[in-house]
Amino acid sequence: MYEWFHHRSPQEKQFRHYTYDVFVSYAVEDRKWVMQELLPVVEGRWNFRACVHERDFVPGKHIVDNIADCVHDSRKILMVFSPDYARSEWCQFELKYCQCCVMDRDEVLVLVLLHETESRDMTSAMFVVMKTTTYIEWANTVDARDSFWSRMALALNKTLSSEAACIGKEVGAEENTDDARGGKPRDNFYASFLLFNSPSPKRKYTLIGGAPLCRCDFNFTLDCSSNFGNVTYVPKVTEFQNAWLIDLYNNGLEYIHPQAFEGLKSLRTLLIGGNNFGYKDLAPVFGVPTLENLEMLCDNLGPVPEGVFRNVSMKGLRYLKFGFSDINALDLHEIQPLRHLKNFTLWSSKLYNLTTASLPYLKHLDFRQNRLFDFPKTCGSESGNQSLFPSLDSLGLDFNMIEVISGPICLPKLKHLSIQFNRISIFETNMFSTQRFPSLDDLQLTQMEIKVKEIREFAFNNSVVTHIWFSRNGVDMSSPSVHEKAFGGCSQVRLLYWDYNNFGLAGDARYHALFEPLEKSMKTLFLGYNQIKSITPNTFARLKHLTKLYLYGNDFTFIRDGTFDQIKYLQVLSMNKNRLSVVSQNAFGNKTRSRLKTIDLSDNPYICSCELAWFQQWFISNPKQFGDYNHAGYQCSNMVNTSLYTFYINEQACLIGHDAAAFTMATIIIVFFVLTLIAVFFRFRWHLRLYMYEWFHHRSSQGRQLRDFTYDIFVGYAAEDKKWVMQELLPVVEGQWNLRACVHERDFVPGKHIVDNIADCVQDSRKILMVFSPDYARSEWCQFELKYCQCSVMDRDEVLVLVLLHEMESRDMTSAMFAVLQTTTYIEWANGDDACNSFWNRLGLALNDAIRDRNSF
Repeated sequence: MYEWFHHRSPQEKQFRHYTYDVFVSYAVEDRKWVMQELLPVVEGRWNFRACVHERDFVPGKHIVDNIADCVHDSRKILMVFSPDYARSEWCQFELKYCQCCVMDRDEVLVLVLLHETESRDMTSAMFVVMKTTTYIEWANTVDARDSFWSRMALALNKTLSSEAACIGKEVGAEENTDDARGGKPRDNFYASFLLFNSPSPKRKYTLIGGAPLCRCDFNFTLDCSSNFGNVTYVPKVTEFQNAWLIDLYNNGLEYIHPQAFEGLKSLRTLLIGGNNFGYKDLAPVFGVPTLENLEMLCDNLGPVPEGVFRNVSMKGLRYLKFGFSDINALDLHEIQPLRHLKNFTLWSSKLYNLTTASLPYLKHLDFRQNRLFDFPKTCGSESGNQSLFPSLDSLGLDFNMIEVISGPICLPKLKHLSIQFNRISIFETNMFSTQRFPSLDDLQLTQMEIKVKEIREFAFNNSVVTHIWFSRNGVDMSSPSVHEKAFGGCSQVRLLYWDYNNFGLAGDARYHALFEPLEKSMKTLFLGYNQIKSITPNTFARLKHLTKLYLYGNDFTFIRDGTFDQIKYLQVLSMNKNRLSVVSQNAFGNKTRSRLKTIDLSDNPYICSCELAWFQQWFISNPKQFGDYNHAGYQCSNMVNTSLYTFYINEQACLIGHDAAAFTMATIIIVFFVLTLIAVFFRFRWHLRLYMYEWFHHRSSQGRQLRDFTYDIFVGYAAEDKKWVMQELLPVVEGQWNLRACVHERDFVPGKHIVDNIADCVQDSRKILMVFSPDYARSEWCQFELKYCQCSVMDRDEVLVLVLLHEMESRDMTSAMFAVLQTTTYIEWANGDDACNSFWNRLGLALNDAIRDRNSF
């Protein structure tokens, strides 16, 4: 959507200098490492300009725009991978954005693995990048850190060899006169460049005017990528006759000399993405007879023209990769002339119309991140007897819009099928059956874009498939919508990756029914983040060959005795990130403990006590057996900054007798009773204080009625409502009606106890006016005034006048306020003219006796 509305492309940013040297992508939880470890070296010691979101994003600008601009304005992208990075949606957006827009720039990505992360804790995008990119791993030892910074400097091209010597050389001067089209030369691609030769013949650096343009290894590989407008055409290459790889990525090239590659008899790999070519401009490329690998990503290519590969010379081409273009429609008949093609990739090219054709030698086909609505047609006839792809080994259809796999399937040798992030909501019977996929080994169905509604009987009915990936689909496995024989016929499944679904309500019978076909073959089972609360010793007992069981991220609060003792071959167990507070000594039998090679129980809220002492001994005596042993995963939730490794408890205290325990319990009960009594006294402290005041001062309402009142009205209000009292109430009450009002801020006697002031002023006032509001409910002194009035003056007829200053819900009132409002008519304040007039009329009526007496006087 961002690309659609903002019309961005990698080429738009290539023709200007970079604002930043490196863009740092990291999770908020890893901020401390970035600020304290990374930036002091990268910016302080190396003097690089780094971009970090907390400091360099423009305030008020949309976060997507900030990410896009900063990524394109940075020469390198440094990603700090960690478990928190996998959980951050914005970090995953940055990763996906880089994959789509800048991953074609050579060596642009630098990966840092901050914490050791299992593959199950990574997103699919992270896993793919980690598999294809060399990363740098952070460690805490001095030697490891030195190695880390050395590799980081190499990745960021911090320095060239200090021993480099300059040797001038003129090469290809004839190409600097006129290009093939006539006219003046377009640039100085090879004119008057310098060769920097290090003492080792390993690398040469080709520069123009002091800026590097090309790098060469032993004259075998030529890297002229990422020059961003300094090079706009490819001349005839007269040097580097032995080069087998040329990288021309991200130069903004518009023209290739017709004889550019004629003299390169060993050229096998050509990378020309990130330029501005049309298909006609690529004729010199298609004319290289030795070419085996051609990659064209982000070249703004449109639909493949008819006959574009018909008479090409590169008959031996094995790998062809398109991507990030607007191809829209593709007829595979156009690539049939490439008879030796083994791998064809078309990524993110808005492909929605695919016409298949016979490609008998093709082994790998990848159409991920397109707009395909239908599974590609694979049969040459409706009867399904002839395969269009008889040698196809791998098919990638991730991130498309496929809803169903219909019709006959003719893929006799397909082993790897990936249709993740599509729109399959109903998994039909025999959708992946052996008859349709007779050689299928690996099936990937992670995270459909829409909710999976139903998995029907024998949906995965395949007797040869060994790996099934079905994570992040949120399927309720206890629901009738999942047939208990969904895995029927899957007799060879060794790995089932079923994370982020829901087994929360499933009992043993449900587990047994679902996993019955897998009992003889299952070796690795992932059930992380499935909302599982408990399992029994019988839950997985029938999986006789299970060796690895992953139950991380669930809701376990305890482990039953002997839960895993019946799984005779279990070697790896992961129950980290649950809610275990105590691990019973009988939870793991002696044989189970000795059999387990790895057990991960980290990131649980352990209560370190006598019950956990045995576990501490096991933990300390077998450090290599426990996952996350050297990290902070085993912490005592009941002790600050204390780990399971360091917590200490007296052994004698753990051996305390029954009588002592009973005495301790009795003491605890007595202490609890005393604390409860104190809490009750505290809760009703104002009532007690009032009763004590009355007891010692012998006040009564009758004694006050025999004399004249000092005030006509006592106003009880919260300090937050002072403005309304002073600006709205008193000008009318004292100014217009000539009444004598008592307000605590003006009329309380300084130095006198506040309780005495309240009691005297209330008793000396003819009327009591209380201004109710949310702040009045929160004020303890206001509540005391209310309680006092209830106890001391409520027997005087019509003495209380209630004003509701702000509308209040009953939940925001105290019980005393609610009771008074239920039994006393109140006057509500409002801001409209008519409402104000009504308010003053009603208030005047309530104070009528005092007004009449004051005026007659």
